[in-house]
Amino acid sequence: LPFVATLVISFFDWNALYPDARSFAGFANYGDVLGDPALRKSVWTTILLTVAVVLASLVLGLALALLLDRRFKGRGVVRTLLIAPFLVVPVAAALLWKHVLYNPEYGLLNGLLHYVGGPQPD
Repeated sequence: LPFVATLVISFFDWNALYPDARSFAGFANYGDVLGDPALRKSVWTTILLTVAVVLASLVLGLALALLLDRRFKGRGVVRTLLIAPFLVVPVAAALLWKHVLYNPEYGLLNGLLHYVGGPQPD
């Protein structure tokens, strides 16, 4: 449970370069972080960027949907081009399984079989 481990570590004054020299800090680390003006600026910047990106995506997506709803020459081609990126993921996954995992010369499964002394493909 990495989340729990991170939570526990956050209560200690601990330097990864000197792992044995750690002491309990309690909520002092949280006080330091929450009192840092750089954190406030970072949070505000994150909120502004999130709002801007969501609004821009909403406006552009709605505009594109309204444009593609109208009849025009080549509408089918444009729709196909917009959906084409969704076809890349299954093709890439199939190629990954075919070449990286199941290849008899350098595939992962063949390497594991070789490591444990299993049968090798001809």
